[in-house]
Amino acid sequence: MKKIIVVMLMLISVLAACSSTVTDLTAVEDIPKFVQDSTQPNVQLQLKEENKNSYYITLQSEGDADFHYNVKGNIVVIQFDVSNSDTGTKKQNVYHLTTDKDIDTIEVYINGERGGFDIISFSLDIR
Repeated sequence: MKKIIVVMLMLISVLAACSSTVTDLTAVEDIPKFVQDSTQPNVQLQLKEENKNSYYITLQSEGDADFHYNVKGNIVVIQFDVSNSDTGTKKQNVYHLTTDKDIDTIEVYINGERGGFDIISFSLDIR
């Protein structure tokens, strides 16, 4: 009887893992050429769709930017915490957002204030 219960619990956990979605946001060191070529240097927040479930986010700031994110249904919420720099020079921070499901909305907050994308570029991948 114990073996059956253990096997059933293992089966349930495997099935639950299969149905979960994976969303990830990472800082990018090697910026793809299409992102470099289309980035506007005087625009704070830009979104570029690479394909249906892959996006690049460019944040221009005058300091370092830490980030964290969470997913609420079909909404990805990203919080950027930007530290001010005394140099006054702009820094380009690029992030790669990937998800294995369709998302409806990307909400962005910069230092706690809701922001919006100044430029949004979509791929022309017609299927």
